[in-house]
Amino acid sequence: MQIKNIDAYLFFINNLSSNLKFDQILKIFEPSRQTNRTGWIPVKSLMATSENSQTYNIDIRYAWSPIIFSQNLVDFCWDIESILDKKKIKNQEKRLIIYLCEESTGLKQNQKADQVENRFLFGDYWSSIEHLYFLLPIEHPFCINYKSYQDDSVDDYSKILLNPIIDCEICDCQTDEQSKWFLPNLPERKGEGGLRTQGIFKSYSGELPFISIVTVVLNGEKYLEQSIQSVTSQNYKNLEYILIDGGSQDGTLSIIKRYENFIDYWVSEPDRGIYHAMNKGWSISRGDYIYYLGSDDILVNLPQTALQKAKQQDIKLVYGSVIMGNSQLFNSHYGIMLILRNTLHHQGVFLKNDLQNPPFNERYKFYADFDLNQNLYKQKVKAIKSRDIIALFREDGSSSKRGDQKRTKFLKKEAKQIIFRNFGLLGLILSYVIGKPVALFLKLSKNLPSFKR
Repeated sequence: MQIKNIDAYLFFINNLSSNLKFDQILKIFEPSRQTNRTGWIPVKSLMATSENSQTYNIDIRYAWSPIIFSQNLVDFCWDIESILDKKKIKNQEKRLIIYLCEESTGLKQNQKADQVENRFLFGDYWSSIEHLYFLLPIEHPFCINYKSYQDDSVDDYSKILLNPIIDCEICDCQTDEQSKWFLPNLPERKGEGGLRTQGIFKSYSGELPFISIVTVVLNGEKYLEQSIQSVTSQNYKNLEYILIDGGSQDGTLSIIKRYENFIDYWVSEPDRGIYHAMNKGWSISRGDYIYYLGSDDILVNLPQTALQKAKQQDIKLVYGSVIMGNSQLFNSHYGIMLILRNTLHHQGVFLKNDLQNPPFNERYKFYADFDLNQNLYKQKVKAIKSRDIIALFREDGSSSKRGDQKRTKFLKKEAKQIIFRNFGLLGLILSYVIGKPVALFLKLSKNLPSFKR
């Protein structure tokens, strides 16, 4: 029986085995019923104030898969609009997530509480997030038809996560055709693995294109697991995942090996820099489109509608916007503005695999992606813009960091070299005369895209 009295909700959250106590519930509302991605589904959301006057957003979730216990805060109920809302950021809210768990989760105790480390909190919106897990049955005022959430259609992706191989070809020995999807062995190699090394090659058909997601990493243990989970939690089945490690000395390799059965191919060996590693990933990608996700970034959406249209019309470039680490929307543009500055981040770009190979000019240490984007525009490559937010982009990458004056000077020099090489003196003059005003205009622009989840 559902208890509608607001006091019942207050009684419930105040009788959890935690140190949190609340004196008032400000709001009770139904969360959005989005497609399940990680073995749970939202039930109810509350807004409450604690005894010390802190505001908490409280999510109640029903969970039936043990995959929830291996999540590293890849939370697809994030409110993208809220992350971008500066007014809300000024009054930071804390978040409490309560899971009501079926026995199928394997939970052996009545409660498990996790305080999420600050390094896993993206942007400035949530000042803290705490998880509480409770084994059902538990007294609560939420009317849940448990069995309705456990049919095949809802639980499908949980099954994929637990047994991630969907459609594949399994080979006892490596054929000449398959050998091209492995990098040549190097004496300095530290390791190699993934599904391909087990003779498993994914094969897909249908209207949606096959996507290769490539992550390059070097000593990226701080955020890599969160980035990996943002890929494995996607409900887009037609994808493969490739990791190129530059010979990390920290805990990166142990994280990669933990997700061996979710990664199609990984290798750890020295390289000549980030764009050499990205070119290596491109050379062994089997997808119709190739997408680069940074090892410290989070994939939010694969834009299915735009990708499907691109495949049907043989369009070479699909792009969307990204959220940068300071909670700023980077509203991507593909057009004449590329002469002046880089208006496309690779975290928001999907490239057809029949473009130039290798795609990145390794003479550029930091802005080879800018050079590629300018070349695509010069070649009048057709593109589709998705209205989706594609990724959350931490500003910790090599081309994003602004260190001492010497480094900043080098970055500017490389950008000027690229503009001059692709568009000559006129392009360089235009970048001087109107580049900065345009950059300021884009930063202050209020013309934000509509948000689709």
